[in-house]
Amino acid sequence: MRCFTSSAHREHIDDILSGAKRVLEVGKAANVVFPIPGLEPVANILLALIERVEEARSTHEALGALSREVAHLVTLIDDTKRQVQSRVNAYLPHDPKRRALEEGLGQSPRITDRTATFCATLNSLKDRADDLYRGPFFLRCFHSGRDAGILKELQDGVAKAIQYFTLECQVAIEATVDKILESLRVIERQVNTVKDIVLDAKVAQELEMEDRILEALPHADAGYRAAVNAAKNNYLEGTRQELFEELAVWVDGSQHALSGKSICILSGGAGTGKSTIASEFACRLEKCKTLGASFFFVRGIEDLASTRMFFPTIAYQLAHSQCAIRPHIVKAAREHLKHGKSQLMKLEAGNLVKGPLHHASAQAQAVFLIVDALDECTNQASDQIPQMLQLLTACVRDAAFPVRVFLTSRPEHLVEHSLAHCARDVHTISLHKLPRKTVDRDIGILLRHRLSHMPSSKALFDEHPDVVDRLVKRADGLFVYARTAMDFLASYPDDLEERVDMLLSDDQRAIALGPLDDLYLTVLESAFPPRDLEHYDRFRARVESALGCVALLRDYISPRVLQALTHVRCKDTKSVLYQLRAVVFFDENDMDTAFRPMHSTFPQFLIDGRRCTNRLYLVDAPKQHARLAEGCLRALLYLSRNPCNLPDPTVAKADLGAGGAGVDLESRVRECVPPHVQYACVHWATHLAPAVKSGRLLALLGEFAGTKMLVWIETLGYMGRLDAAEASLGAARDWLERPCRTRALLDEGRQLVVNHYREIDQCPDDVYGSSIRQDGYSPEDFADEPAGAHAHVGMGFV
Repeated sequence: MRCFTSSAHREHIDDILSGAKRVLEVGKAANVVFPIPGLEPVANILLALIERVEEARSTHEALGALSREVAHLVTLIDDTKRQVQSRVNAYLPHDPKRRALEEGLGQSPRITDRTATFCATLNSLKDRADDLYRGPFFLRCFHSGRDAGILKELQDGVAKAIQYFTLECQVAIEATVDKILESLRVIERQVNTVKDIVLDAKVAQELEMEDRILEALPHADAGYRAAVNAAKNNYLEGTRQELFEELAVWVDGSQHALSGKSICILSGGAGTGKSTIASEFACRLEKCKTLGASFFFVRGIEDLASTRMFFPTIAYQLAHSQCAIRPHIVKAAREHLKHGKSQLMKLEAGNLVKGPLHHASAQAQAVFLIVDALDECTNQASDQIPQMLQLLTACVRDAAFPVRVFLTSRPEHLVEHSLAHCARDVHTISLHKLPRKTVDRDIGILLRHRLSHMPSSKALFDEHPDVVDRLVKRADGLFVYARTAMDFLASYPDDLEERVDMLLSDDQRAIALGPLDDLYLTVLESAFPPRDLEHYDRFRARVESALGCVALLRDYISPRVLQALTHVRCKDTKSVLYQLRAVVFFDENDMDTAFRPMHSTFPQFLIDGRRCTNRLYLVDAPKQHARLAEGCLRALLYLSRNPCNLPDPTVAKADLGAGGAGVDLESRVRECVPPHVQYACVHWATHLAPAVKSGRLLALLGEFAGTKMLVWIETLGYMGRLDAAEASLGAARDWLERPCRTRALLDEGRQLVVNHYREIDQCPDDVYGSSIRQDGYSPEDFADEPAGAHAHVGMGFV
């Protein structure tokens, strides 16, 4: 029996126990900040146990082993607390996830149950330690045997407590923390999903709002992809290579001579292929994501033959093609539309294009605008084209990033003069200056390609191996001749050789008229043989009527709409147009599809007596305009007040969709104002101005001015075409050569629109607040007007 221990060993045991006590004291403070449920009393229990051990007067070996086990347990508990605290401290004090973690630990029954069992075990060990001898030192030997057993029992109990804490408490704590954190991660993912959904919904809502604003801009379907430009989207690979190489250099801007040229003009005569080049160029730019917008003017289509919608359309396309510019255009459009849809061109250019381009973020990549066929902008071209070009160049000059413009036009002094102020920024490509050999090569490629796809082409090539060369020579550099000739041959596939012989005929007429005019006459004579026109008056009348519509209509309409406007039967129009399918787009199976010339040179040919030398096919423009004007005025006489059948026409247009009304004005116009009436509303005066006077036409104009003029102005307001009113009334007034009541009414109506344009545009029904009388008319109004006999106004079309 050893009753005495060395002081060194005793000091070592005291050091172990003192260290454990310090850890426990620090742990008590930490437990106040972050309590692990059930571990709060552990520190006090262990401190009491250590005090009992320190007071023991026993052999140092058993005491030392116990002390080490107690210190191990204290360290294990402290490490567990620190690990948990570290995971909690990963979140900021006010982070909801930290609060959720703390609350989850504090309310975990799994931890609470196990720590309660652990504390009960420690309490029993502490109570057992009370049996250790703590009396006088000299009596220690008498109790050493018993104390050795108690110390061994305590040592085993602490070892079991360590094992229980490790396998049960520590695992439960770590598992609970992991479970809480995983739940938080799941919740976070769910919250993020909800946020994404909300954000997506918000973004979608904002995009929808932006789209509504952009759709409110009066834009035309003028892009290179538009169906009306289908004939221009027929570029044949392998042609125009040198030209596109030059355009690529201009796009790249690497050559010093072209680096500062922000405008490129492609100049060439009618039929030289400018629009096809522009369409292919737009397609290539779009693939590179550098096409900002394209506007293809088209003669004969109201929205595409004027500058009325040019800048709003450019803005609309820019917003859809260039993400960086879109917010600026939307913001500008929102403010712009507060002052009305149709505004002065300088305001539309400044607000919708110039401003957004100036305020957009700078970028290195250039954005390209393509404007095709300036010469086909025929409505007030001498005034509008120069202004449009000057405004467009100002937009380019003030942009925050490179903006380049590609223009195509016939050689026009008007275009050149309009760009004279920025001549140093203009690069001009003239198709007339291209080597003729290159042009003929490309036309030959096109002819051979088209001919090779025709049924009898092999026999044709075998019989006439030089047919392509001869057709190239006949084309005389005109791509439109080549395309029209191939369409002509494709219309008669069973008579290929005969039709080729017609094209290659040595008729000397071709020398005087030019190859294109010769081709047009060939098509017409083949479709409507002169002998038939000379012998069958009704047949000739049908042909004259159809050709007159092809040449003079101001907007493309369908045979059915034409029937409603002029009372010319669909089947009569169809029988003529079917024979013209080499030069006119026409769907013989759908009478509701608009017909239109394939190229603007055909309607020009029909009304030009110097080009169309066969009088059987020459359109008598004044006579045909008069027929169309009569049809338009008759249609307008059917108009009545509140043409859109609105519940309350006194409500402003901007408020029609608000509240419970929910009126879609555009849909209401489509439903209530038939297409032929819409055409008549916009174009009646355009046909009247050049029309030959007749008593019937004078009477129709008088009845319109005396009974339907205000209703017509109201209808234009709902159609969004009030801009046509002033010019129409002015033209009709000027058509009447002498003063009369009708002329005075027309002038009053024009002045009413000028003075109250904004009020009528906002609420068309306000037009009836004027003092203009609409109580009929008398034929005596035109007693002094030079015209034929005054006819009664009937509803038939003569």
